[in-house]
Amino acid sequence: MSSANDRRYQDALKAMESLEQAGFATRLAGGCVRDRLLGKLPYDYDLATVARPEEVMAHFRAKKLSTVPTGADHGTITLVTPSGPIEITTLRKDVATDGRRAEVAFGSSFAEDAARRDFTINALFEDSQGRIDDYVGGQDDLKRGVLRFVGDPTTRMREDYLRILRLFRFWSTLGFRPDAATLAAVADAKDGLKVISQERVTQEWTKMAAGKCLAEALQAMISGGVFATILPEVSPCTMPATAELLKWQGTTLPAVGVLAGLCLSDGIHDAKRLQKLAERMRMSRSDARTLAHFAQARDALIAAKFKETADKLEFVDSCEQVAGQGSLSKLFAPVLGTFAECRQMLSEIQGAEMQFGHRRHAVMPINGKDLAKASGLLQGPELGRQLLRLKRAFYNGDWQTKEEGLHWIKSTF
Repeated sequence: MSSANDRRYQDALKAMESLEQAGFATRLAGGCVRDRLLGKLPYDYDLATVARPEEVMAHFRAKKLSTVPTGADHGTITLVTPSGPIEITTLRKDVATDGRRAEVAFGSSFAEDAARRDFTINALFEDSQGRIDDYVGGQDDLKRGVLRFVGDPTTRMREDYLRILRLFRFWSTLGFRPDAATLAAVADAKDGLKVISQERVTQEWTKMAAGKCLAEALQAMISGGVFATILPEVSPCTMPATAELLKWQGTTLPAVGVLAGLCLSDGIHDAKRLQKLAERMRMSRSDARTLAHFAQARDALIAAKFKETADKLEFVDSCEQVAGQGSLSKLFAPVLGTFAECRQMLSEIQGAEMQFGHRRHAVMPINGKDLAKASGLLQGPELGRQLLRLKRAFYNGDWQTKEEGLHWIKSTF
């Protein structure tokens, strides 16, 4: 758990020691402790303290440090440090829950705070000397690679049904597995996910889709009915081969790539349906366009109307206009290439890009003004059409210099 070179840990340690010296018991809490025990560098550091939010703010204000009351009503203050923000949360206990949010009361017991957390591996605390406080057996579960709810699984899920997806996310990202009893409880509670906001569901899907053990987690989600609950448009879902799933995950946008692969595998080939699905999932506009383009690209590949080099290079252009430079090879091809009906044409397009892609990246030496002057055409649709013809001819290698291009267009009017 050495963190000598981790500046974020050093800043968290200073904040913890500062509160301790002021008489407020404080510990590292949750995921950062879990990751340190696993030998991983934590993404961020959170502190749990007996100090109330106003006490935390007053303490650091006196030390000329900036704090932000990001969730003061629920006990969370964000301390601004040189290495980044640190969330400091007052110990809490649940008063009432409704499956989406909890009404909490501030407490003074680390054991009570641990009892309200989701999984045993996330209910660990660490003091400034590196000593671990474990009230729920989280260290043993870490060693065994087990995902276990704190206390009764059904009670924990009823407090916040998003914990169902968090279970599958940790399964996917950490490779930890729940036991059969936990999975049975999850299957019984799955309908509770319907009360969770779509934004929170999509956030969990996005994290889950990049996990190293997604195949196992996804199979359990499908067989337990959880997948159908969060993605009814793609259900019943056929579990893809692991090799295919890994290719979809290997894209620059795993959440979009995996979803596109699952949709196309199950016969969802209509771009409008994919667009609506993305919008329902509250994806960004960019990701929604990208998901829909998988269907459009598939249709184009199956039609196989790419007779000229220009056709193939324009297909690459269409992908990059949607998802940025390199998106054919890094996003669309890894998914579409797993489907036999797309594979041959896709291979030809990638071959053309490899051989003639430099033409796409070159600046065409004729612009609209040049063409208007040489042809007498005024600005308008016809000039645009002729420019497009010039571009296709340029892609095809019919001309290279400005003089050759103007001669080509005049000779083909």
